[in-house]
Amino acid sequence: MSKWLKKDSYEMFADKKSKEVEKNSAAVGGGGFYKKWKNPQMGTTEKAKEYKVRLLPDVESGFYKDYLYHGFMSGEIFHYFLCEKSFGMDHFCPWCEATKMLYQGNESDKRKANDYKRKQRFVSNIFIAEDPRDVEVKDDKYKVGGTLRLYEFPATVESKIKNEITDTDQGYGMSIFEPESGYDFILKVKAKPKDKNGKEWPDYGDSMFARRPSPIADTEDDIEKLMGERVNLDEYIKSLKLSMEDHEKLLKAEMLWDDIGNTFDKIWKGKTTPTIDPVAALEETVVQPESTRTQIGNDIGQETPNDETSTISVDETDALLEELQDL
Repeated sequence: MSKWLKKDSYEMFADKKSKEVEKNSAAVGGGGFYKKWKNPQMGTTEKAKEYKVRLLPDVESGFYKDYLYHGFMSGEIFHYFLCEKSFGMDHFCPWCEATKMLYQGNESDKRKANDYKRKQRFVSNIFIAEDPRDVEVKDDKYKVGGTLRLYEFPATVESKIKNEITDTDQGYGMSIFEPESGYDFILKVKAKPKDKNGKEWPDYGDSMFARRPSPIADTEDDIEKLMGERVNLDEYIKSLKLSMEDHEKLLKAEMLWDDIGNTFDKIWKGKTTPTIDPVAALEETVVQPESTRTQIGNDIGQETPNDETSTISVDETDALLEELQDL
C-alpha cells in the first residue's frame, strides 16, 4: 500500500458503501472554473466506446463523493446547482419545497415537479489513461489523455465502483484508487435501443476494472506531480451553491415565488425554523434508482423526449445534458 492511501479512511468508506448496499437491497453548474472531464460519448448498441481512467482518493479525506442537485432549462439557459439538502435533509431547499407543492397539483404541475426535483450525482478525481476522442484533437495541449480531471458520474456507474469495493471475495478493494499499482476503470459506453421517441441513451452495463495493475506515471516524481493536481471535492461541491439572491431571481423567473416566497423569506432570513419531514420529502423529490430512476458542467445538453409524463433516468439525464451543451 502506497502513501496515497490511508487504510483506516478506506475501511470507513468501504463500510459506508456496504451499508448503502444493505439499505438499497432492503428498500423496495455553477462551480467556477474546474477541469472537468467531458462526459464519455456512447458508441452504438453493438459496439461500445471505451475509456480508461484511474479513480483517485480525495485530497483531504475519503475517495469519491456524492451530492444532490437541481438541473433544468429556464428559457434558453440550463441551470445546474447544488441542492441544499446535500448538507442534510433538515436543510431548507426552496426547489424541493416547490417540487413538493407541485406534486400535489394537476398533471401540468406534476410535469413541472419532475423537471425541478432533486437528483443525485457522484464526483471523483480521476487520471485519464485513454480517451478515444483524443485522436480527433490536432493540438496535443487540448488532449486529455495523461491528465487529471474531475469526473461527475451517475448512479449506474457508481454501482459498478461500489460493487468492486463491497465484494470482499472478488473485488479489488482499495486498489482501485491506488495511483502507483492500481487498476484502471474501463468505461464501456454503448447506446441503448432507441426509445419510442427515437432517442438514444448511454448504457454503462459492460464497464469493468482492468485485470492488470499499472501506475498512472512512470516515475515517482511524475506521480507526485499528478497527485498534486487533485481537487478538494468538498470545496468543489460547495462551489455549486447558488446565492440566496440568485435563488430568488430564478424562482421568480420560473413563476414559483408566489407559492414559496413567504416561506423562503421566513426561513432564509432567519425569522423562523422550518418544520420538514425529511423522509416524506425524500420520497417525493429524489429521483429513484434507474430500475424504478454530468459530465455536467461541460456536458450541458437538449430537450427531453416528447412524452412529457415520462420519468428521465440518470443515464438519460447525462445524455440530455451532453446534448444541451452543443446548442
